[in-house]
Amino acid sequence: IRLLTIASGCANVVQLVSFIIIIYNLVQNVEPISSRRAIGNELPLFFSITVYTFEGITSSMPLYRAVRNKHNFSKLFGVVNGAILIAISLYIAIGLLGYLKYGDEVESVITLSLPNEPVYDSVLLMYSLAVTVSYPVQMYVAIQQLWPRIESRLQAHKMDSNYINASNYILRTVLVIITFGLAAFIPRLDLIIALVGAVSSSFIAIIIPPVLHTIIYWERDISKQRKRVIYTRNLIVFIVGILGFATGTYFKIL
Repeated sequence: IRLLTIASGCANVVQLVSFIIIIYNLVQNVEPISSRRAIGNELPLFFSITVYTFEGITSSMPLYRAVRNKHNFSKLFGVVNGAILIAISLYIAIGLLGYLKYGDEVESVITLSLPNEPVYDSVLLMYSLAVTVSYPVQMYVAIQQLWPRIESRLQAHKMDSNYINASNYILRTVLVIITFGLAAFIPRLDLIIALVGAVSSSFIAIIIPPVLHTIIYWERDISKQRKRVIYTRNLIVFIVGILGFATGTYFKIL
């Protein structure tokens, strides 16, 4: 995972350059905010995509296990909060400027709204390169979960080591083909992302954590006042997650 994060860091540099080019386009001839329609009933879509975007437990947990100074990972000004703050700033800048620039005609992916010019075509190339380089990090957990189980079964059947190694590469190839196929052939990928965000990401990032946190502190020997604060906070987060799951799923299925 340490070697993979080096490649992912290079991909972030490439993405940063592409962000600068995109923002350069978006700040040209920007319409006033009063001329744009409010999001209205698109709020569930916004919530679902936002949860999907920031739900990164599958990447953060392996990174946490790999870092040398684990106490720097999740503290107030640690790795996680710092990364989230940077990501929020970039998302707000791109989202707001993109809507002010293109209004209702903005595409679900901002790169599709850019003019057909060489400098903006390079943005697509840079994003393709960044996704390719950082792809192993995204698939790291899937491989770590799937392959040991498959490998143990193959070894139980006393398969040849060459056959086992080939099966490993076949599994990785199939996963890549599946994800590529989904991205290439689903016409409205943004709706699928919103549905996944409303269903799975809401549970993983918002609903399940406060439940587990409450269970852990249920038998802890702490003051009643602190328990009330913890339970109240967890209940609020849980309700927000349920509302996001219900409304996001309802609007996406319809």
